[in-house]
Amino acid sequence: MASETPAWSDDLEDWMLRMTDKYPPFSGKP
Repeated sequence: MASETPAWSDDLEDWMLRMTDKYPPFSGKP
């Protein structure tokens, strides 16, 4: 994935954290 995350990345990441609370968070950062 590109090092530069788009603006919607924050919303998408937050949405993933909420929708996948039972799964490990999908973090694009190391």
